[in-house]
Amino acid sequence: MTVIGDPADEPGVGRAPDAAPGPRVPPRRGTRPRNRKALIIDAAAELFYERGYANVAMSEVANAVNVRASSLYRHFAGKSELLSAVLQAELTPFRAAAADATSLDALLAALATAAAHRPRIGVLWQRESRVLSREELAPLTLELHELTSRMTVLLRAERPRLRAADAQLLVWCALSILRSVANRGMRPSPADHTSLIADVLSRVLGLVPRHGTSVARLKAPWVDLRVYTPHSTRERLLGVAAPLLAASGYAGTSLEDIAARAGIAGPTIYHYFGSKQDLLFASLSRAAEGVLLDMHRALSHARDAADAVRRLSESYLTFATTNSALIDVLITDTHQLSGPQKAYVMQSQESFRAEWTHVLLQADPAFKPVTARAAVRATLAVIDDFARSPGLRRVPDVFPNLVELLLEIQRAPGGGRRGLPHQGGAGA
Repeated sequence: MTVIGDPADEPGVGRAPDAAPGPRVPPRRGTRPRNRKALIIDAAAELFYERGYANVAMSEVANAVNVRASSLYRHFAGKSELLSAVLQAELTPFRAAAADATSLDALLAALATAAAHRPRIGVLWQRESRVLSREELAPLTLELHELTSRMTVLLRAERPRLRAADAQLLVWCALSILRSVANRGMRPSPADHTSLIADVLSRVLGLVPRHGTSVARLKAPWVDLRVYTPHSTRERLLGVAAPLLAASGYAGTSLEDIAARAGIAGPTIYHYFGSKQDLLFASLSRAAEGVLLDMHRALSHARDAADAVRRLSESYLTFATTNSALIDVLITDTHQLSGPQKAYVMQSQESFRAEWTHVLLQADPAFKPVTARAAVRATLAVIDDFARSPGLRRVPDVFPNLVELLLEIQRAPGGGRRGLPHQGGAGA
């Protein structure tokens, strides 16, 4: 694992920047540890992760490492440059894995280790990278492109008959799984999580996508989808708010923007929502409750636990792809709420994950609760990323193949490379 910066001069000061996030001890004020820049980056990563980039001041980052705010500006010209450095640091072990691996197995093992020790990267990239300029994003996007390309090259070298579009889908799914590691709460130890991720990645990349009449019965939910414009003013406001928030973020969207898009006078919006946060809460609570209601509808038709897992996968995939703006806002802006509103949305999301985990444990007793929970998180990460990636919907037969891929993620670890052709074989 590549380490950012030098070891601290004093034992117990900070922690290794490539270690899993956790409690840290800031250096004593007045000391000058050699890895001060790395400690600043690590403290900023934790604060941005916990509270969101827009809600963290440079002075708070300085306080976290016991320095004056002016000291930060010796290393970073501003907060956006600090965010770029945070994302660069979080991506470093993944870049190193791609550069060093000479086989697909070696790459997957290295990436699994990196993911288990860098659980913040998924949230930081998805939620915060959009505030960066195109110039600031360019080197980070290039790194992700190089990682994707390297994984695709190694996959197609092992499976020469795999279609290019299928390889793209499998690799994209693998990257979503890598970012699904939870930073807090109930999750396996880094060693166990490394093993779990490596096993899931290996099995997913070994799947053989199907094409033709055998999968034609599963119609993609976004086919023939029409945009409906509500008549009710409140519903119209909610309908235009989600796409605007998804595109520009909470800080970049005003109530006046939303009112104008809905075709009403700006002050009229206050008859329906007292503040922008109230409107955000209405959107997010609708999304959270909609997901739960859709889950119960799917489970009410399940014949057994295994069928329930399939129905849950298809149901949430359908909900997410047909409500992609709501899913986007749910992922990126929940932290903008406060107090009971934030607690309500987060508890609804946790109830959804807990119910799905319970179903998965019933379907496959080989799972332990902690690994079942991790499998559910990986499944949701893949679906959420797919919902926000419209270009992938053009992959032939993507919906039925993605469902099978989701089911593979939800199999207990230790099953080996299911469906992978022999090395050098003729299969896909």
